[in-house]
Amino acid sequence: MKVLKTLKEVKFESRTALTLGFFDGLHKGHRLVISGIVEYAAKHGLPSLVFTFLPPTTRRNLVSKKRPFLTSSDHKIRLIEEMGVDYCYIQKFTKSFLSITAPDFLEKVLFPKFKPDYICVGSNFRFGRNQRGTAEMMRKAAEHRGVGFKMEKPFLVNGRIVSSSRIRKLIESGRIETASDYLGRAYSVLGTVIKGKGLGTKLGFPTANLDPHNEAMPPLGVYATKTRIGGKLFGSVT
Repeated sequence: MKVLKTLKEVKFESRTALTLGFFDGLHKGHRLVISGIVEYAAKHGLPSLVFTFLPPTTRRNLVSKKRPFLTSSDHKIRLIEEMGVDYCYIQKFTKSFLSITAPDFLEKVLFPKFKPDYICVGSNFRFGRNQRGTAEMMRKAAEHRGVGFKMEKPFLVNGRIVSSSRIRKLIESGRIETASDYLGRAYSVLGTVIKGKGLGTKLGFPTANLDPHNEAMPPLGVYATKTRIGGKLFGSVT
């Protein structure tokens, strides 16, 4: 998968199969949308493209550790790649981007730059300045241009809407199995090994301290886990 980080890098010669969203956690609802564009792209010989966003970092919207994400940016990119996506465009929440009106985003960015032949988004997707743009607005703009469009309804598990906020609460309360069911995959954390206090040397076996990059964590405890390092999977205790 090729990752694009600026609009200058976006140069598609052919039409694309496209989805847009923040996609925190890559849960079952997100996976339904993304798998839809991957399948369409494969069927029609087009590149599949996920348009997603970095967490907001402006002072007004600074992410607090009281509101962790399910997946850091690097983690999200890995999960998107595992779904067979060809391209991932990552948009920063800059002042200039946040100032773009919904109509301007459609007319000056989305359609001319990303050349969609087909778009699939969740019904609650919002875009443009002050989030005035809706999925319905995008549908009308797509149909006006002869672009295929699908709007997925919220995904339900046992009658409950699957959402990133609900999954976050499940993880933080220790309901890992239920969270994994909502995610459609085993709950995981992507961490970077950092230097700790060196207490592991007294235990007689290797240990590693991890920086989880503000990803949602379960309650304090000892967990049976699996650790992937360099493509290999190891049994572990966390």
